[in-house]
Amino acid sequence: MAVIDRDLGISGRIGNIIYRRRNGKTILSSPPGKIKINTERAKEIRKNFGVGASFAKKIVSVESLKNIWASSRIASSAQNAVTKINIPLIKNGELTLDNMITPKGEDIILLSASVKVDFIRISFYLNSQSKIKFPVELYMYIHFNSDNLVPVFVYTINEPDNVETYNIYLEIGHYGIEHLLIDEPDPIVYIALSGSDERGKPVWTSTSALRLGDIREL
Repeated sequence: MAVIDRDLGISGRIGNIIYRRRNGKTILSSPPGKIKINTERAKEIRKNFGVGASFAKKIVSVESLKNIWASSRIASSAQNAVTKINIPLIKNGELTLDNMITPKGEDIILLSASVKVDFIRISFYLNSQSKIKFPVELYMYIHFNSDNLVPVFVYTINEPDNVETYNIYLEIGHYGIEHLLIDEPDPIVYIALSGSDERGKPVWTSTSALRLGDIREL
């Protein structure tokens, strides 16, 4: 409601017009309204956040990975830490080769990943001077853009081969993802290791990723 003052004039609101007095002048303006940001960039940000939140939920569903992220002290909780690190690495609503299933740690390099019937054969390089000691847990996540139900695979590797390049066959036949490999033949494969150092302190590797079927040279 507007008020009329003999000395000051009109002030207040009449309909969709707001009258204000400033420095002896009457200023007319429209009322503030809700601004809906719906640009392409805003849509991408919302989509990236949703993908990042789902990815984080999947990662922390593995207890040992949850503990690793919690101990990283990147954020107040493991899930927040995964989200904080990974959302900036997502592009156009899709995970990239830069996304992480573990925080930065010891170096590991995924050299190749290929399908052999009901197995995925992966080859990776781990420096013989690495602090991580066997046995170790190997984490592998295969990301299909068309399906978000594939779990993080966890395998135990008991003994080192006394080499720096490891060739491992991981069974995937009983997980029912064969149809995904047909529909989307080049998903991203992420791997990382966790274990202990000589003093028994938890240690892990960074994440290394490749598209299925690609080969990386050392």
